[in-house]
Amino acid sequence: MGKFNWTPRDWKWVVIILFGIIIALLTTKLGNNKELISYFSFATSLTSISLALIAIGISLIQNTSFQELYSRMNETLAKVDEKIHNVDDKISDIDIEKITETLRQSMKEFGDEIIQTIEEIADPETSRRFKEILPRKIEQKINDTNKRLRKK
Repeated sequence: MGKFNWTPRDWKWVVIILFGIIIALLTTKLGNNKELISYFSFATSLTSISLALIAIGISLIQNTSFQELYSRMNETLAKVDEKIHNVDDKISDIDIEKITETLRQSMKEFGDEIIQTIEEIADPETSRRFKEILPRKIEQKINDTNKRLRKK
């Protein structure tokens, strides 16, 4: 005969079937014994009460850990809220006019450098045209940027 490989699932079924047979035999043989039935009833009641007490204990432990977690979450939320207010205060301190003026000055200096370089390498007509166009284009870009900053 071949060797039969038992899987854990097969063993579970065998144990369940044997357990059912044992309970059926004990019930038929000892079903008339009132004293045994009362002991069994008392044992199941004690088991039920002890399981209820264990469940209450576990729920109390879980409640305590939940309270600690809730407290930590509130502390973290308060810190985040404080940081948001700090960032909001710093953002409200930003002066767009000051930024625009700094940008305007930097761009004007850059434009002057470009015009100076063009005067060195280009003919007088090209230099004159750049002197007319470049400051106007720079001012237009600064105004566009300023409008975008104000929208945000």
